Amino acid sequence: MSKSRNVREALSILIAMLLVLGSFSSFAYAENITFRLAKEDLKEVAAAKIMPEVKDDMEKQDIVEVLVYLKDQTDTEKVAETARNALSMRMTPYNVKLGVRRAVVEALRDKAERTQYNLLKYLEKEKEKGNVEEYQSYNIVNMVYVKGKREVIQHISNMTEVGKIYKNKVHQMDWNMDLNSSGNIDYQSNDNLEWNIERINADKVWDLGFDGTGVVVASLDTGVDWTHRALKEKWRGYDPETGEVNPEGNWFDPVYRYPLPRDPNRLVDNGRGTYIMGVMV
Repeated sequence: MSKSRNVREALSILIAMLLVLGSFSSFAYAENITFRLAKEDLKEVAAAKIMPEVKDDMEKQDIVEVLVYLKDQTDTEKVAETARNALSMRMTPYNVKLGVRRAVVEALRDKAERTQYNLLKYLEKEKEKGNVEEYQSYNIVNMVYVKGKREVIQHISNMTEVGKIYKNKVHQMDWNMDLNSSGNIDYQSNDNLEWNIERINADKVWDLGFDGTGVVVASLDTGVDWTHRALKEKWRGYDPETGEVNPEGNWFDPVYRYPLPRDPNRLVDNGRGTYIMGVMV
């Protein structure tokens, strides 16, 4: 009787242990499944951040150029409104305007500095390793330009603060212009006038024979690239028939003292002076 009871007790303990071990095993298995699913979800989220054009580049080349767009962007309208309300009661309208501008600029810089910290720290480390060729922080749009290896881009996509990763594109200007026999733009060949031309009735002035021929305009700006094909033969200091150049009275540079028209900071201001002169002529 005693032996039978001992056997029953031993069996009960064994069954209990099997049940407990089975529960732990099931829990561990379920936990592993949950972890694996969460990991797969994170991979999908990271992959969705990378735009298709970037993925194509990553498949074809080792070094890619991207624009990393941060999730947290500054609400400039809200910042401006808050600053305007705070300053309008104790400042002149002019000083309020300056104060609002200052508040917006500071907010943009502060947002970029805080949200880009980890990303920039990582990029600097990877640059030291040779995995990143260059990077540049921006704050008007909370974004960072990166030129680096695809593994770096892949790692960046896993950062929670990153919203999207876009291809750094070069946008080409459409030079499709109708020219007449003299090489000038043929205003009469295009029936679809721009809205601003019609708004100021410029087309009606052209119909009267006034097309700007002989008019001299001047610009005070970053400079002018006089060799630009849309400007070269329009410059008064250049004779298209002889190819002679005469800057005397046709160009003045009090800053850089260049003898001929130039737009020296085109990498910085994208040739703003050249652009403005193009609009004028």
